[in-house]
Amino acid sequence: MRLPSYWHTTLARFVIRQLLYDPVRTGLTSLALAAIVAVILLLEGFLEGVIEQSRNAVLNRGADLIVTQSGIKNLTLARSILPQSTRADVEAIEGVRVADPLTGIPVIYAQPGQRAPLLLFVYDASGGAHRLTEGAQPANPREIVVDRSFAIRFDLQVGDPV
Repeated sequence: MRLPSYWHTTLARFVIRQLLYDPVRTGLTSLALAAIVAVILLLEGFLEGVIEQSRNAVLNRGADLIVTQSGIKNLTLARSILPQSTRADVEAIEGVRVADPLTGIPVIYAQPGQRAPLLLFVYDASGGAHRLTEGAQPANPREIVVDRSFAIRFDLQVGDPV
């Protein structure tokens, strides 16, 4: 079926007439579409932030070598489980001064009215944050170090229970 050459101008006139026929409906529809686009952009921004923070978490470890299971290509989104005995094997390699185990666990942190995804790093005696802006390195098993932006977002101070 072949359409006449003037069909697009007729269709455009029809669409404009419909939009002008009920300006309230047109305005509400435009507002709803704008809200949808804004939510999509907001979620894309969150995704970019999570990806960037995850990338920086790996890159800022200060390690010359990171050991994972064979086949792991993405250090933040793949699970690599190595037996504790691997630590001794890695430390036995010439040039390796120390091997610190590190585990990254994605969790959702929640306070009344607020929730946020975060990547929880669990480490042995060393291998944690190298520079702290406040407080001190954890001395007890139930102490943690939190990121500055996380502390600001949830209004956390040094010594607050989490």
